Amino acid sequence: MSKTTDDHTYYRRTGKTKFKLVEEAISMILPRSILDVGCNNGDMSYPFQRSDCRVKGVDLSKDLRLPKDYTFERMDITSYNFIEKFDCVMFLSLYHHLWGNHGLRVADEVFFKLLLSSGFLLFDTGNTSEVERKNTYWYKAQKSATEQRIINHFGIPWRTVGRWSVAGGKRSLVLFRSADFDNAVSVNQTY
Repeated sequence: MSKTTDDHTYYRRTGKTKFKLVEEAISMILPRSILDVGCNNGDMSYPFQRSDCRVKGVDLSKDLRLPKDYTFERMDITSYNFIEKFDCVMFLSLYHHLWGNHGLRVADEVFFKLLLSSGFLLFDTGNTSEVERKNTYWYKAQKSATEQRIINHFGIPWRTVGRWSVAGGKRSLVLFRSADFDNAVSVNQTY
């Protein structure tokens, strides 16, 4: 199993607070389409699948228990072609694994591709406040980067939806708007 995958028990080990925060964020933006990157069993996104909201999950894991009517594609997100656009991309609990496994440049590349293929990007990441995970490969890759520093390094305005306790630390669910990207970047050189 790749370091960036988990088995079908992942969300049974996750507290209910994260589920409530995701529900709150989705109710704020009311998307008509959702891409759940690193969806695992689809537990976070499947409840939003209805006639007026199309949901698609992608994950690299093989040991999953997916609902029969859930649109799913097994893939490595680092090679995703990003042709489809979605109102909301859920990029939850995966960024830190990409950073630890593939490096910061690849993790950031995936982040920006997902942001630019959506209206909103719902995001959380493991961080060094989670002291019970200090021996993991991703924790070591981050060294002393705080959650705030990680989120701010994208240079895009964001909004905190809420926070929860995990592994002896705190994690935040934040929302980015792709429309804010244009205002946050500048052209350094033209040809």
